[in-house]
Amino acid sequence: MTDEEMQIEQTRQEAMEREYNKSSGGNYFNYVDTGKLEREGITQWKPVLGPSSIRIVYPPLRPGYFGIEIFKHGNVGVNRKTFICKRRMFDEPCPICEFADQLRKMDPSDPRIKELNPSRRYLFFVVDISSSEEEKKGRRWFDCPVTLFNEIKSRSKRKRRRGQEEDEQNFLKYINVSHPTEGRDIEFEQVKEKGKYSYTGCSLIAGPAVPESWYLDLPEFKDILKISDEEEMLDAVSDQFEQDPEQGGEKEQSQGRMHRERTDMGSQRGARQESREDDVEMEPEVEDETPETRQESTAEVRKPASASETRGETRGETRDGPVREMVKEDAVAATGENSMKARVQARLEAARKARGG
Repeated sequence: MTDEEMQIEQTRQEAMEREYNKSSGGNYFNYVDTGKLEREGITQWKPVLGPSSIRIVYPPLRPGYFGIEIFKHGNVGVNRKTFICKRRMFDEPCPICEFADQLRKMDPSDPRIKELNPSRRYLFFVVDISSSEEEKKGRRWFDCPVTLFNEIKSRSKRKRRRGQEEDEQNFLKYINVSHPTEGRDIEFEQVKEKGKYSYTGCSLIAGPAVPESWYLDLPEFKDILKISDEEEMLDAVSDQFEQDPEQGGEKEQSQGRMHRERTDMGSQRGARQESREDDVEMEPEVEDETPETRQESTAEVRKPASASETRGETRGETRDGPVREMVKEDAVAATGENSMKARVQARLEAARKARGG
């Protein structure tokens, strides 16, 4: 191939990758590029009812945390898609969060807001060491519930003992459970009560050193996340909450709520601010955690380099600075549209302009 043909082919490959990685419906875990992981021989691991024993693995010379905190919107749209939350993960405009903001502005008590709030999980690479058969399956990826993560974190904190006061410089506050030789096996039990799963009996057990093949050449977390484009996310959430005008229903109800709440907009803005830190839902332990399937510092997560990153924008500038100033009702009203989708599109466009995009 000529250089020009090679460049064209490269852009085609990238376009194909985007198409193949678009979120499909009904997959609770489709925020992860499972195809890329499977090509690396890494499959999914899930706990089973009863005891489990795993070892978290991570390259010992790779900086940062050995897991990644995930914020995702689940069950979005008629096809119940899952999307990475761009606002909480990358401090970028997120169509689903913007949609929730519009609902909150019209009615802070709207129960649909809760459906759109992002949930929190942790992603790890693990090896199941509960049996030789499971261990032979090698490295797996684990979508870890926050409840279990908190148990692991709590037991990883070291307690000072008599005589250690003078060794302050070399004292390690936490046990690095992922260390090849000094790490720990993690044992716990999954139980089910009233349709919900929980985790008990979590303990850290000193075990033998793990082989290099368990952590060698593990992919970077940032390279295995599926990040959908704004259009796909907005289409999904709009389909979920809006109907065609001739069908009536949701759109007219939303407009009615907007009219009723205009006189109390000041208090609603206050409610929005108060809810900013409370808009993360704890992931329910009920979906896809089936017994038939055996499958606080965090690493900085950055989306692949974008124009906004090259301009050196800060977190504060994005969330509380020019973006928030420009995204006002005047920009929304200028569209001449009344649909929720049009209002969100106007806010996203204003945010892009504020970022210089």
